[in-house]
Amino acid sequence: MNASIKALAGDSITLAINAACDSIAPTWPLDRMIAVNPYWQRIGQSFENTAGALAQIAGSPMTMPLSYYRAHWQAGSILPGHLQQAIAEANSGIDAADAIAGLQQESKTLTPAPLLCDTLDARRDLIHEPAWCDTITHQIGQFCAAWFDRDQADWRVNQQQDLYTGWRKSMSCDHSVALLMKAPRIPAKARSLAEAPGDQIEQALAQLGIAAGQRQAYLQAVMMRVSGWAACCAYRRWQARLAGNDDNTL
Repeated sequence: MNASIKALAGDSITLAINAACDSIAPTWPLDRMIAVNPYWQRIGQSFENTAGALAQIAGSPMTMPLSYYRAHWQAGSILPGHLQQAIAEANSGIDAADAIAGLQQESKTLTPAPLLCDTLDARRDLIHEPAWCDTITHQIGQFCAAWFDRDQADWRVNQQQDLYTGWRKSMSCDHSVALLMKAPRIPAKARSLAEAPGDQIEQALAQLGIAAGQRQAYLQAVMMRVSGWAACCAYRRWQARLAGNDDNTL
């Protein structure tokens, strides 16, 4: 790959990273008593488009199950006038009879976009073996809890280094996941990761064969697996930008 093509690829990945980060709404700490709509970063999109994207990426519905609306229709709390108004606003081309008939169906079970851990778990005996998805989420959450801690925990990590560097160093010498998952090469794998998080993201996307047009959606799907910590990082970024700076923790 010549230098110009590599530079273009790098720019494309940076744009995908930034767009994925922009999709995460910040969450304020509990002591601030500020509630934030989790769909805040999608206010420029229609309800239908947002619902479709979240269903595909995160397996997250934006409506109640059909059984909920069916029960309210049968109880009379949803009236024909409400139904007509909803049909008119949706401009979907269906009539009231179609809508009522649709209530008799069962809601589809949504699942998040599959990641590599899902592929690995499909090959495991999850009744007798721990799942990679659960283990990864727990490990990341546990490290984030320690790294973001402010004088509450007895055990502290080095908060003078960035989150990725601290996590990479921790994984390089922590054998707990390696023992639990019977994967002894994990610490060595962690040591071989790129030192810069952007470089590691680029390597991972290339190794997984994620097409350029799917990078943003893939990165969003990854962050949605740890959406609470992602929102916490988005808050740090929000505060930094208010002060004229920036924060790349997310």
